Formats: sequence, structure tokens, C-alpha cells
Amino acid sequence: MKITAAITLFIFTASSVSVAGMPGPIVKTEVPPAVAIREPLVIPEALGTIQDQVISSDPNKPFVAFIQDAHAMVDAQDHIQQILQYLQDKYHVSLIALEGGIGQLDSTLFRAYPDPKQERKVMRSYLERGELSGPQMAAMFNTGRAEYIGIENWKLYEANYLAYIRARQSREAMEKNLDELTFSLDEKRKTVYSPELSDFHEHVEKFRGREGDLWGLLQYLNRKALSEEQKNKYPRVNNLLQSLNREKEVDTETLQAEIQQLAEQFRRDASAKMSKRRLMKLNAKIQAFSTGTLDPASFLNFLVHCLKKIWASGVTRVSSSLTKFRINVTKK
Repeated sequence: MKITAAITLFIFTASSVSVAGMPGPIVKTEVPPAVAIREPLVIPEALGTIQDQVISSDPNKPFVAFIQDAHAMVDAQDHIQQILQYLQDKYHVSLIALEGGIGQLDSTLFRAYPDPKQERKVMRSYLERGELSGPQMAAMFNTGRAEYIGIENWKLYEANYLAYIRARQSREAMEKNLDELTFSLDEKRKTVYSPELSDFHEHVEKFRGREGDLWGLLQYLNRKALSEEQKNKYPRVNNLLQSLNREKEVDTETLQAEIQQLAEQFRRDASAKMSKRRLMKLNAKIQAFSTGTLDPASFLNFLVHCLKKIWASGVTRVSSSLTKFRINVTKK
């Protein structure tokens, strides 16, 4: 999944920074200078997409990149960490400004931990529970030197929070007024829009509204079929619709049965190589898939992750079916 990652700012600057560290004396760190950005910023497609950018004609002006976040989503946080590493390596990022904190994020103690493998394992568990973010993982594990600074303003944060509380208190009355206005406009819309436009409007509103009916909107667009111009203008929507069409051709029952067999084979062959905790998690995922509470794609993604862990741990003796499974996943 391509994800545009993180509530994070990258400020490319060529100056030194003096900041306060964790409890103790003030630490002055020499920040490596950044290269001037004279051409469009580029990141690997596998990590995210750049929506817009403007390059100043003055190479001495700092370059600021804002990256959006998907909170507590592990894939998104992994991509954030990888994007940070890529920008540090290629563009010599020297200062990373973070939402949600004040002052320097000092990772000295974590970087000095004597067992990096065990540390990464523990911190990964926090990340998977949503208790750590991609930028925090980057501060602990990324190579290269960079400063991570929380840029929150507590007074502004407090003012926004109080405004939110006041809005919550009057939410019911405001929603009632909005519903009445929406109903009135809808009645007028029916007399102005053509039936086709009205049908399109209703599907879009269901998607934008409280129902969030993305599936219904995609089915509607699929029935209408995009023009060649629309396919070129919206390639990701076109890819998604093509995927839906391919899904119709799949024998779902056969696919479910094959995945179930694969999972059982995986459990038989790999259970002896797995920790008790990971085996319990595997059993829970198999149960969730069997009862229909976990979709095939998510379940296969979990199996791939487990398989990579086994290979990473040096285990080489597994069944031929798992070997073929790993080869097919690698090719994809």
C-alpha cells in the first residue's frame, strides 16, 4: 500500500542548532548542512506520492516538506521512517520538526542500548500497538545525524482544544440545523438536476457523509465506466476499478479454501520455529479468517510477514508449498 506518511515537517537548513535535551545539561549539537534544493524533490513510489511542490528560485531559502499521516497505521509509520531515512541519505535532512511535542526528542539513551536487535523488537511491539510513531522510530534507529524537534505551542493547543469542547457542546443543535438545510436543498436539487446528475450526486454524498459508502461509489463508477480521458487523469481510481473487475472473475470459494489449506500447512511446518506468542497470534488470525472477520488480503499479508520473519531468523527447512509461496510473493 502506498501511503502518504506523517504529521512531520522536514526543514532543510544549513545552520547549527542549539536545543535542550532530556533532563540534564543543555546539549549543543552541530547539525550537518543540507544541500540546496534546486530541482523537484523525489521519493520512491513504494513509500508515498508527492501531491504538490514549489521550488524557490533562491537556493539559500530553506526548503520545507509537509508529509501527511495515517495515525497508528503500522504500514504508514514504517513508510514515514523509511522516507526520513531516504531524505537523510539523499538530501541530507538535518532538522525534523514534529507535531505532538515540545523541545528536542533526544534518543541518545536508546541509541546507546547494548542489544540493538532486542531493542528493535521491543520498540516494534510499541509501534504495532500505536504507542510509537514512525518519526520516533527514525530518531532511534535511522542512520545519519539529524535533530528531531517538537514544535507544538501549548497556548495555541489549549485554545484549539477549548474551541473543540465548545463546539461539542452545541453539536446537536448545529447538526439539526444542517440536516434541515440539507433536506431543503435536496428538495430543490431534484427539480434542477437531471436524473443522471442527481443519481451521481446521491452516491457522492453517501460517500462524503456519515455513511462513508466508498464501496457503493466504486460500484457506481464501475457501472458507468470511465472514459479514456478520465482513466488517464485518475489512474489510481482506474486501477482500483480494474481490480474490482478482476475480483468478479475470482472463484471466491476456491480461493478461500486454498488460503485455508496454505495457512494450515504453514502452521504445521512453521509452528516449531515460532515463539509461543507468535504462534498464538497465528492461531487467532487463522480463526478470524475462518469465521470471516478477517479478509483474504489482510490474512495473506500477515502470512507473508510471518514467513519473512522465519527466513530472517535463519530457518531454511520448510515445506515445498511454503517455498513456492515465498517465491511467488517475492516475484509480486
